[in-house]
Order: sequence, then structure tokens, then C-alpha cells
Amino acid sequence: ERLGAMFPQLSLNEDRLREELVDYQVTDSKQLPQEDNIDRFWGLLGKDVRFSELPRLMKALLCIPHSNASSERVFSMVRKIVTENRTSLDNSTVCALLSCKLNHSGPAYKYTPSKNVLKNAKSATHLYNK
Repeated sequence: ERLGAMFPQLSLNEDRLREELVDYQVTDSKQLPQEDNIDRFWGLLGKDVRFSELPRLMKALLCIPHSNASSERVFSMVRKIVTENRTSLDNSTVCALLSCKLNHSGPAYKYTPSKNVLKNAKSATHLYNK
């Protein structure tokens, strides 16, 4: 019941899941897929007719981030963009600057804008100065 509530999109049959878990625990390791890659292991095990629910649950669990480091990195980048002197930046500007930071490696002075980017920047500047 608890797993069904936590993962409603999986439509798990919890009785079957319990049976499969017990079956998995007592199965000799030589009868299980010999795969070091964990997502491939569960994918291969899911092809076994004895196991349908357990591999689906395990693959869903593997999708859950094991830490919040990546989101913390993004928050850190946002703090570097929205400084004390730049508190009035529009959300779209912050998103655009963050997108540039995430999608372009290397220092800004090594970036060579395309002709289209230069044209759009000049056009925006012209409209702004009207």
C-alpha cells in the first residue's frame, strides 16, 4: 500500500512485488543476469517471467537523484548571477544568463558570437536606446 501511494504511476501489484522480492532473495546469484551495470541488470531481470514488478520498481528508484549536489550547484550559479548590485534582474534575464553558463564551457572571453547573435544584440540595443 505504501509503495503504491509513493509510485502511483507504476501501478504496482504489491502482493506480486512481495513474492518477487522473496523469490529474488532466495535465487542463486548464478541464475541472475551476470551484469555489472545496475540499470542493465534490472532490465535483463525484467525479461525473466518470474520478475515483472521488482525490476519496474528498481528502475524507477534508480531515477531518483542520490544527492542534491546538482541543484545546489545551480543555486550557487544563480547566487553568482544575482549579486547585491544586480538584484533587479528580470527572471528571464537570470534564466538566459544561467543557460549561457550551463551550455558554454570555458571563459567568456573565448566565446565567439555568431553573426546572427551579433545582429540580434545590435537590434536589441537599438530598440532599447529609442
